[in-house]
Amino acid sequence: MGRPIRELCYLAKQNGSSAGQYHTGKTLNVRAVVEALEKSCNPERHPAIRRGARALLEKMAQHSWKVTAGPHKGGTGGSGYKPDQENHVTIQIRRGYHLRMDKRGHLYQIVGPGIDTVKPWIAPGS
Repeated sequence: MGRPIRELCYLAKQNGSSAGQYHTGKTLNVRAVVEALEKSCNPERHPAIRRGARALLEKMAQHSWKVTAGPHKGGTGGSGYKPDQENHVTIQIRRGYHLRMDKRGHLYQIVGPGIDTVKPWIAPGS
């Protein structure tokens, strides 16, 4: 089953760095990113976001990482990708990951290498 979520979160916070990314007068830092992922691991969340959040926390617990961009739409793209028009936060763990969030700041999808890209708002088999 792996390490408990609390242990993954503790290790991820230790490995993270950020100068603090600002958005609408609020700072988005390592703690805020890890807390958003931890909330996404709760049993009441969709299985796809739970799996993605846990997989990303495991990577963050094992490697150094940083918050490279606070909540935004667009950006420069990169690694052959087009700019992401969904509201997202960008973190870097060797490669970039987008944490897509709704207007309330709740994670609904994680996009990046090694993360299941199932769309939680689409019914299985669609």
